[in-house]
Amino acid sequence: MRKLFTLIELLVVIAIIAILASMLLPTLNKARDTAKKISCANTLKSLSLSGQLYADQSNGFFVPYGTGPGTVMWRNNRMFRTLLGDAPVTTDSYQVASTCRRSQVCPNSCAAIGSGDPEIDLSYGISAEDFYDTAWHTLGGTARIAAYQLSRIKQPSLRMTFADGLDFIRQYNYSTLISYRNAAEKERSPIAAYRHNDAANAAMFDGHVETLSYSEILGDKNRWYNFYDSPVY
Repeated sequence: MRKLFTLIELLVVIAIIAILASMLLPTLNKARDTAKKISCANTLKSLSLSGQLYADQSNGFFVPYGTGPGTVMWRNNRMFRTLLGDAPVTTDSYQVASTCRRSQVCPNSCAAIGSGDPEIDLSYGISAEDFYDTAWHTLGGTARIAAYQLSRIKQPSLRMTFADGLDFIRQYNYSTLISYRNAAEKERSPIAAYRHNDAANAAMFDGHVETLSYSEILGDKNRWYNFYDSPVY
């Protein structure tokens, strides 16, 4: 005679499955978050490498944040975006749109949400604290090209270049965890974006990428300022 499950046995099996699922879910979520963080870090590494290749063709100057004679900021800079491998087709010899492929934005950013081509600077921003400092290259009188000369940067492994952000630049005074949570990936802001469990990925000028907590990012101003001077501890 065929033996059937009783209601109690069925409920026990369902309970065991539920317990196992609850135990596995955090692990699966952690694995998914780790994969997104790694994808973001790889994109930042590509941005950093493209900036260095840009410098090889631009008298040693990293791709600029701001504009000046004959320059275009990084998000619209045709040479830089071509080196990155995603320059949209336009008729302009120098500038391109800020849109990019979906694979070239942080998976946790607002740029990765929705349809259509995302904007690359809704995922990443470049360091821009020393714009009015002597660290920035000056070309003729007061005309400034907001770009760092790589050969002059002291301890490049410490100094941030591209990092998780919500606009094309990031600035120290605005980059608190509260500011990011208030922005909630819904608006542009010149802040670091702590998308990875209250941490952000950041590329350094030597090309390596780190995942830094908000306290690490804000706790060391050497990551933001005075790149031509020796770090102060």
